[in-house]
Parts: sequence; C-alpha cells; structure tokens
Amino acid sequence: MFGATSLPYEYVQAIVAHNLGVEYGVVYYLLFPALIGALIPLAAFYAVSRFATRTSDACAGAVLICGVLLLLGETHRTFGNFAFVRAFQGKAVCISVGMPLLTAVTIDFFRQRSRLAWLSVLVTATAATGLTGSSLILFPALAVVLVLAVVLSSQSPRQLIGPIIAYAGAFTYLIATTVVFWMLARGEPDTAPEFPTRFAGHLEFVFAPICSITLIVVLAFAVAGLVLSERWERRFLASWMLVSSVLYLNLLCGDWFIHHVAPLRTIYWRLFYTFPFPLVAGITGAALAAKARTWPRAAQVMAITLAALVLIGGHCLPSTSSVFRGITTGWPAYKLPPGPLREAKEVVEVAPRGSMLAPREMSGIIGILQSGYIPLGNCEDGLRRWLATRGQYRQIATTSSVSHGAARLLNEKKYNV
Repeated sequence: MFGATSLPYEYVQAIVAHNLGVEYGVVYYLLFPALIGALIPLAAFYAVSRFATRTSDACAGAVLICGVLLLLGETHRTFGNFAFVRAFQGKAVCISVGMPLLTAVTIDFFRQRSRLAWLSVLVTATAATGLTGSSLILFPALAVVLVLAVVLSSQSPRQLIGPIIAYAGAFTYLIATTVVFWMLARGEPDTAPEFPTRFAGHLEFVFAPICSITLIVVLAFAVAGLVLSERWERRFLASWMLVSSVLYLNLLCGDWFIHHVAPLRTIYWRLFYTFPFPLVAGITGAALAAKARTWPRAAQVMAITLAALVLIGGHCLPSTSSVFRGITTGWPAYKLPPGPLREAKEVVEVAPRGSMLAPREMSGIIGILQSGYIPLGNCEDGLRRWLATRGQYRQIATTSSVSHGAARLLNEKKYNV
C-alpha cells in the first residue's frame, strides 16, 4: 500500500480501521500482521496434514516449517523474508498463506471430488486476486504444476479429465481478472530496466550467489521429504518437483518467460515458490514425528532438544542467515522511517483536509495516518510509461532518478502539462 497501488486487501483493512475508529496504520501494521502471523502456521499445518496420518505429526511439521523459515533470511526475496517479517504486505500473505492453502484444497478436491472441495478451491483462488497482482501469475502457475503432479502420480489418469475441467472452472474469476489486466496493459512499453533479464539474475534474488545456505536447505529437505514419504505422497512430490523444474525453474524456460511474458520481467523469481518448499520441510518433520513414536522416551527427548538447539541456536551463529539479522527490538510500531513519520504526524495535526503536495517519503504516510487527504505526487511507474510512449524514457533512464529526468524534460518545455 505504501507507495503502490491499493488492492481489496488494503480496502478491507480501511473498512476495519473505520469501524474500529483507529488509524489505518494500526490495522495495516499491527492488527493484520498479528492475524497473518497466526494464519501462516495454520496454513502450513493444513498443507502438511494432507501428507500426515495424525494431527500431532502435522503439528510437528508446521512447527518445523516456521522454525526453518525464520532461519532463511539470506536475501531480501528469499523464503524466510516472505513470511512473518513481511506479514503486512499482501504479496507475502499470498505466498505464505495463499499458496499453501491452494495446495491443500487442490489435494482435497482431487481426493474427494465433492462440491465443498470445489467451493474451497473457488474461494481460495478468488480471494487471492485481492491480495496482490502477482496472484494472477502465481496461482495459475502453481495450479498447473499441482494438476500435472496429480496426473503423473495417478494410476488412472483418464478418469481425471472431468475433475480437471471442474477444477479449472474454479479459477474463472481469477482468469477473467487476468484477461482484463492483460487487455489494459497490452502494448505498454517495458519500464523495468533495473530488473535482471536472465534466469541467473532472478535466481540470485532468492538464493545467495555463493554458498547459498537457503539452496542447501531446500535441496536437503527435498531429498528427505521424498525418502520419508509414503508411496503415493512420494510419487506426487517427485512429480511436483519435476514439473515445476521443467516448466519454470530452469535456464531455458526461465529466459523465455522473462523475455516473452511481460509481468515476469519483474516477478519471475516468485515462480521459485511453486517448488514444494517449505512444504517438504513440514512433510519431513511429520514423518520423523511419526517414526519417533516408536523410539524410547530418552531418544525422543534428545531429538526434540537437538531440533530446538538447531532452530534456536541457528540465530546466534556469526554467519547466520536468520531473518532477525540487523533488526531492532521494541514495542509494536508502524514499520515506517521514524523521521518522515514524525514530520507527517506534525503535518496532519495542522493541515486542513484536501489536496496536498508533499515529498514522496511523506505523501504515503499522511494517507496512513489520516483520511481526507489527497496527496499529489509522482508515480515512477506512471512516469516511465508516459515517457516511454513518447520515446523519451531511454533518454533519462541513466539519470539518478526518473522523476528528476522527467522534471528536466518538462523544464525544457518539451511537453505542455
């Protein structure tokens, strides 16, 4: 929401703030992140429970997922940084809650083939469109992978034709929304030169280029999940890993998608979340919990102690990749720069409601603190498109700021606005 286009997720938060009589920021930065922080382990539990036989085993798997995610903050866009620490953002909710939910309801649908299971898929896919525009890419991409994994792991794939058609129908609203967005954006010029144009560049968004701890953890749990799974689950997981790697996560397909599918120029790296991680960590934890029931009591205590030492002690290592690196602790507060936040509060106290011209770092904050203001500011993406359609974008793309470059062109009186 801050500095970007609002979506229904933010509108719902505004409605909640209005009815509670509090600042929007209280709901956006404090109330909803707490709610999402509770939903992340619940979504993980729901997904893991599709592969576990006991509730206690699924709980152990969900706990392991949460513990592992907190240790994986290696890069800004890696798995751990798109969970608890960014729970106030709709795109993080989509990845850490929406995608596990889609996985679970998809498995339920193809197992039960009931109206209730189909309705669960419909609700999940439809709700995702309000979280982030990325869901228009991520949910169909994940759905294709899951369907193909079901087909490849099934002993009678021909009987799945009808259910697959019905399953696709649950994505009607999401697909219709995608088509509308595509028609509106068709023909728009490329305005994302700062993003990499090759698969390797997006790979480094998620995994560190040298000795990536995250990559080692992902591969280790992928192998462990396959080894410890039961027969059908193993076939399904293996098919899922194979399909996601062949369709999206490789050099050839990655470069093609980045160059030919416009939105993926900036968000291709999010397709790495179509790989079954951190789910395989939860499946591993659930399988180990099931096996541990036959162990002596002393061995169970030692295993729990060792797991706790790794998951907690890993945050204290000198070269840790913990999401808590470099953070400051304190009472819950708005996740905003303190200087501009303080100045914005002073402005809100004295400025009358209405249109307002404010610096970029303050304009978004003012709207969070108090409704009734209409900040006038420039949107860098909008300027890029406006200048690119006139053949001027490349002329200023190398300057320190698109806004400064646009101002220079306007000062030269090349355009009348």
